[in-house]
Amino acid sequence: MTEIGVLWKRIEIAAIVDGFSRKIIAMKAFGCRPTSKDLAELVESSIESGGASPSFLVTDHGSQFRSGFRASIESLGMTHVRCQVRTWQLNAKVERVFKDLKMWVRRSAMPIGVKAIQRRIDTYAKWHNRYRPHSAHGTLTPDEAEQCVHRPETVTYRQKGEIEPRIKMRRRCVRGDPRLAYPVIRVSEGRLDAA
Repeated sequence: MTEIGVLWKRIEIAAIVDGFSRKIIAMKAFGCRPTSKDLAELVESSIESGGASPSFLVTDHGSQFRSGFRASIESLGMTHVRCQVRTWQLNAKVERVFKDLKMWVRRSAMPIGVKAIQRRIDTYAKWHNRYRPHSAHGTLTPDEAEQCVHRPETVTYRQKGEIEPRIKMRRRCVRGDPRLAYPVIRVSEGRLDAA
């Protein structure tokens, strides 16, 4: 969980991130501090929408993650693991997501209502999962890492060969937000005309 400021309001953000692919499974905005029940419902809804149930869930030592939360998680067949105090490395993947989210929020004009903020956060999660490359996976996006996609083989073009690359590049944005941009690159082969 983290907190962001929008004008005079404080919004609590809870996120569930897959440890392997770094995919944002669920991210929800709360107008006030969420309870154990709220977070357990977030975990349950993410399992229902995602399909697979993880074997364990790592959290920090927040007051929401005590006995009631643990009982809810264990009823779903998961083990609840609480990080050691002052050991940020165990929660580093979700902390990195929060760092990127906060940098994006600082540069964006955020609405004040919690529902409108939730729509913006959903847009960010879509961009993060589909278009943000991660160096830990050889610049694959979280969706590509989850599906075990391999990058295509590179094609070498020689300076005096018969094949010339034709490269077209465009910049696209998720839901019109210029801060959530991604490149679209198309490479095609063209034959050099014999002179």
